[in-house]
Amino acid sequence: MVTSTILHRPRFSLGLLVILLLVALALAGCKMDTNEKFIQGQWYDNNDHLANVTGQSHEETFWYFDNKTFEVYGCCFTRIEFSGNYRIVESESDTLLLELYQLKGQNSGIVYSSSDTQTIEIKIDRQADTIKIGKSDPHIRISAAP
Repeated sequence: MVTSTILHRPRFSLGLLVILLLVALALAGCKMDTNEKFIQGQWYDNNDHLANVTGQSHEETFWYFDNKTFEVYGCCFTRIEFSGNYRIVESESDTLLLELYQLKGQNSGIVYSSSDTQTIEIKIDRQADTIKIGKSDPHIRISAAP
């Protein structure tokens, strides 16, 4: 006589499969886009073209991107100092389109409120380790995000 030591046979549950699939999809959605990952940190631009305009001083601009938040500071020609959050509208090849929202601060005399939004395009040059924000000169990386 053969006795079986298996008391019960494990059954694969369809509910468990659905839960595992949902967890996998949620975790996949948490990965940072490669273009977004590249822009994390602080970027600097010294706008050279203003030095050639009589009576104009230079313009320095600093952008800082850190995990869905940003800060920008500029001085010397126009005062720029604002911050907020960003979300990716589009990421294709070496171009990012970001929507800036929940803005605080000012840009060249424009005072932002939390309901204002702004869209910016960022062109990435991985080889030179620079980004171009809008029509600006290339910004150089001066530090990486923590």
